[in-house]
Amino acid sequence: MFAVRAENAQGLSPASKVSATARTLANTRSLPNSELDTARAALSTKLIDLQDARSQSSGSVRLIWLLAAVDYVEGFYIRFRELSGGSHNYNILTVLNIETTFYTVTNLKKFTKYEFFISPFYKSVEGQPSNSRIAQTLEDVPSAPPDTITAGFFNNTAGWVRWSPPPPQHCNGIITGYKIQIKGGVTRTITMNATTTSILISNLTTGNPYSARVAATTSAGQGPFSASVPLLTAPRAQSPRTLGPLVPLVRQTWFVVLLAFIVLALLVGAGFLLYLRGKRSITKELGHLDVPVVNASHLSAKESLWIDRG
Repeated sequence: MFAVRAENAQGLSPASKVSATARTLANTRSLPNSELDTARAALSTKLIDLQDARSQSSGSVRLIWLLAAVDYVEGFYIRFRELSGGSHNYNILTVLNIETTFYTVTNLKKFTKYEFFISPFYKSVEGQPSNSRIAQTLEDVPSAPPDTITAGFFNNTAGWVRWSPPPPQHCNGIITGYKIQIKGGVTRTITMNATTTSILISNLTTGNPYSARVAATTSAGQGPFSASVPLLTAPRAQSPRTLGPLVPLVRQTWFVVLLAFIVLALLVGAGFLLYLRGKRSITKELGHLDVPVVNASHLSAKESLWIDRG
């Protein structure tokens, strides 16, 4: 029989309830060979049928079996291994109660497939193993936040947030979505689907400090939030106060129209000046051309000028 006490720096705790009576196994050397031979013969046939392996939680699986005969059966070895890990090594549990027909294996990994089978034993003789069963533990909430959270500003009133899914070993199920929490003057939460890993946050107030954090969700619920990251840092801009009384003026429609008219007039004037300059240049070039002058007294009779009076 056994009792258990806890101990810390302050001392020992009260003892637990006394356990049921347990006996160590007999020394096989003291057993006659005939008994071991009989046990080997009895256990050489398949005695156990593993009927079911069913998930009970994210970390436990319940096994149910049927024993055909109890002769020369002292207990059971339950062997199991994780299928996704690629390991061929089995974990072993020992059950000494031969009257039981079920056992719950605990401390398993979340949302993980396992293979189970059972073998009866008597002293040092192990019998034929049962059939194997595969079961997967249930989903749980993610045990870690999303990875690689980054954020920044898009413009004066909008910012963006990007992230990556949690590490595979911490997903504990199929990721169904993400929750993004924005903290500023008012805290708001946005829900996104599992395929989205970035978001543009709008309707932010220019100059206000904001932060964002992200959590992943499975069918079992929401996991932990990531550490907060700054979301929006307003770009440096000239304060309206430095413009003085011109601020309300530049916001008036008539002022904008007047400014456009002035710009148009300047463009027309510049075009007219260019036209005049071009015209003067052409006139000056014509004045430099050499044109021959003919005196009428030098013309012969054949070269006389005739004037058609019509």
